[in-house]
Amino acid sequence: MNYDIKRKINKILNNRRIRAIAVAEQNLKIARSFDIYRLIEKKEAELKIKLANILVESPKVDITKINAELKKLNEIKIKFLKKIGLTLNDIEPNYVCKLCNDTGKDNCKCINKIKSEILQESLGIKLTEDSFEKAKYINKDLDNALKFMAKWCENYPNINKKTIFISGGTGVGKTFLSNCVVNSLVSNNIFVYYVTAFKLNQIFQDKYYLKNIYDDNFNTLIDCDVLIIDDLGTEQLIKNVTINYLYLILNERNINEKATIINSNLDADNMIDRYGERIFSRIFDKKQGVAFKLLGDDVRLKK
Repeated sequence: MNYDIKRKINKILNNRRIRAIAVAEQNLKIARSFDIYRLIEKKEAELKIKLANILVESPKVDITKINAELKKLNEIKIKFLKKIGLTLNDIEPNYVCKLCNDTGKDNCKCINKIKSEILQESLGIKLTEDSFEKAKYINKDLDNALKFMAKWCENYPNINKKTIFISGGTGVGKTFLSNCVVNSLVSNNIFVYYVTAFKLNQIFQDKYYLKNIYDDNFNTLIDCDVLIIDDLGTEQLIKNVTINYLYLILNERNINEKATIINSNLDADNMIDRYGERIFSRIFDKKQGVAFKLLGDDVRLKK
């Protein structure tokens, strides 16, 4: 991960922490503006100090009564907060990530989601809010593919099929299906890299002509947990670039058992004609891959 992405991730996490703490402090300030709340806090503090002293100095002393008083005070606090439109959670920082409290500590998985979003933004790709839950029945082919991919996302990373190929004409639901996959995986903090064939070709050209200057984007194609390529076959074939680098990416991902999802207007026959046997064999390996062919009319015209 390059310095710029790390800096952006840290900035996002820091802003989340600051915002969560500021909101909690403001809510606590509101609660403490009432005498009754300050009295509850004071009594709680006294009881907790008393309890701590007993546990240290006289651990055999019965503390049932103190715990009961603390419980009663907590109930009073909850009722009072409710009266002024707050809850106990409102006076504590509500961090986006409950695992690391928005610190990113120990390379928390929440970083994957942030990283995915930053990379999509850098490519100028704005994903929709498509989801498996919102999907409506269109036809049997799309319905079967949606059901398979919903289960695939649910089970990830415990999946047998690492390479998914989705073919079909314009508007039959390929990109919609890909968007559902992205949103499902990213919501579970999986590092997903979604790239159009056009942008993919740009990354290949940067790698070929500018050498190591743009290695980060290229390496991400290999290293991300799930790579999704949209509209493969629409890009211009550039000699010594497109096919060579596409093969390198697919081969490396196959070797490292990384998941790759490709959608295309081309069917299997067109794929072998355009990209050759080596790439065809990486995409259509039945042992670790599955292919869907979506038929039907352009569903966008029916909306």
